[in-house]
Amino acid sequence: MEKTKKQKMKDRYNSLSYVETYDRRYYNLQFEKFNNLTQEYPIRGENILDFGAGTGLLWDFLQNNNYQQHHISQSPNPIRIVGIDLSRSMLNRFYHKIENHLTSSESIVKGTHLICCDGENLPFRSACFSNVFALTTLQNLPHLAQGLKEMQRISKNNGIQRISYLRKSIEKEELEHHLSAKFEEVQEIKPHSPEKIEYSEDWLFIAKKKE
Repeated sequence: MEKTKKQKMKDRYNSLSYVETYDRRYYNLQFEKFNNLTQEYPIRGENILDFGAGTGLLWDFLQNNNYQQHHISQSPNPIRIVGIDLSRSMLNRFYHKIENHLTSSESIVKGTHLICCDGENLPFRSACFSNVFALTTLQNLPHLAQGLKEMQRISKNNGIQRISYLRKSIEKEELEHHLSAKFEEVQEIKPHSPEKIEYSEDWLFIAKKKE
């Protein structure tokens, strides 16, 4: 069953038609989530894990969003992103975006590395990321608890996990239970536009790993 679910997901995200339309379909939706999850908790620290990076929409957000650009430019350390995904086709599209920015002097992300891997078995040492973004991806894992365990393991003390999860896939109380089992501080984030709360497709949460 587990292998079947992962293989179906890989086949879907590797399909040319899906990759070619992904940014057009999800760009605005994902940017709104990134914005909601970074307004109250700005990005601090140098290393970001983009868990389920897809075509690199978080990377796009950091490159193009004026608020983030102003904030990150004040950071004493360069921002580095590691993007992981189970789909090689999605990561290939992400890679082409990076290639097009190599000559840009305005790039605020100083290093980006892409790895095709399984989110339930991350190929990283423990406590190496200050920030983890997992937006609209955890519902694809066969074992949510295992994915969260890996996120907790690779997060530095006081590291922040920014998480969105499809509402139709889980009850909020169940998601909070899973998050609280792995992290010491869990907070729901409401969309900043009140009229959008009812129609938001995802639950939004911040989770912190304490010392």
